[in-house]
Amino acid sequence: MGWGWVRRGLGQCVLAVVPMWGVAWATEPLVIESWREEDQVIWDEHLLPVFHARHPDIRVVFRPEPPPAYDDRVNDRLSNRRAGDLIACRPFDESNKIYQRGYLAPLPQDVLAPFAASARMPWTSDDGQHTYCLPLAFVTHGYLYNTEIFAQLGLQVPRTHDELRSVLQRVLRDGRYVPLALGTADRWETTQVLFTGMGPSFWAGEDGRHALLAGKAKFTDAPYVSAWRWLAELAPFLPPGHRDMGNADARLLFATGGAAIYPTGSWDLPFLRETRFPGQRQVAPFAAFAPTTQTAQDRCQVSAHPDMAMGINRHSPRQEQAMVFVRWLASPEFNRLLNTVMAGFYPLAPHNTPIADAVAADMKSWAQRCSATIRLNAQGMNRSFPPMEEELWNVNVNVINATMSPTEAAQRIQAVHERNRERFWPLR
Repeated sequence: MGWGWVRRGLGQCVLAVVPMWGVAWATEPLVIESWREEDQVIWDEHLLPVFHARHPDIRVVFRPEPPPAYDDRVNDRLSNRRAGDLIACRPFDESNKIYQRGYLAPLPQDVLAPFAASARMPWTSDDGQHTYCLPLAFVTHGYLYNTEIFAQLGLQVPRTHDELRSVLQRVLRDGRYVPLALGTADRWETTQVLFTGMGPSFWAGEDGRHALLAGKAKFTDAPYVSAWRWLAELAPFLPPGHRDMGNADARLLFATGGAAIYPTGSWDLPFLRETRFPGQRQVAPFAAFAPTTQTAQDRCQVSAHPDMAMGINRHSPRQEQAMVFVRWLASPEFNRLLNTVMAGFYPLAPHNTPIADAVAADMKSWAQRCSATIRLNAQGMNRSFPPMEEELWNVNVNVINATMSPTEAAQRIQAVHERNRERFWPLR
């Protein structure tokens, strides 16, 4: 046979193959990068099916990482052009780093216009000109408590630090339950939940945070040292073997009725509502109380922290489809779903949707009843390397494990803070 057949055959093969490539490309799913592993079922079974029903030509998959590994891994994939199409954005410094490296596509103004400036701010460039992630939700910090244990032991919900200590001592003396469900193996809880989540009552919330940013206060000042002393005082109330216990273990201890109080945030409510144990046994009954104060007359301080936003990978080959998804995230429909199946993640969009979950509604109300702040080091302090977040994780675990004193912790963090102000400070 001659070359003419070969040329015709190759042409037919190419024509036959190209449409197949086209079909494969069209059905390639959008991938969401996230640190929220525990939300896998919620996205897979509740959120994404609603989007797919409205947009059957676009498929989306949720691909989370373990929270402590997320930042490094997603940055590595972005730099190597292997990241997903949609990037779950942490607030302030971590996402700002990703934006500064050119990994996030700009979002159109018509999508962002309905959002208040305060909602956009955690994901907006320093010059205020560009918002690079769509604001989704904020969370609040506080305590969950087992209502049956409180009733059984005749305990009252505490308002002050001293009252909280008395409650914990009562549970410890009783001996049947762990007073405080908290482990230190994952390290982040002592910082994000306790020190920066419950600590604002010591440094007057936003006043103390801005004083540190402006150089008008030091971590070695009395209010911040007092917060570390309070942290150290919690050590006797932790579970046996708490150094080897991670957050999932502590949460399970509380969920199964083994602990009286679980310091956490509203982000844990979806997991606790969805969890079932063998024999259809549900999570132990619980309610919530706000971070305690130094005196009964003090106004409570609550960390109402901007938690989650969504950006588009600038190098995604599917940016058009990704934008369709982002627009859906800004819709009233998604925000209704958020308040229903992810109660505890409070929408930052301006849609007024009711919250059916009573505990979630109560925890949200703290943002109005108390003075609201954010995590102490979230804005500005984490742009250093290593970030202040990492330094606080190490120091706070050492304090609660009694391997570092509160004074030593304050001196260490103040030294880091001073170094960072000289080398990295973005907000002079």
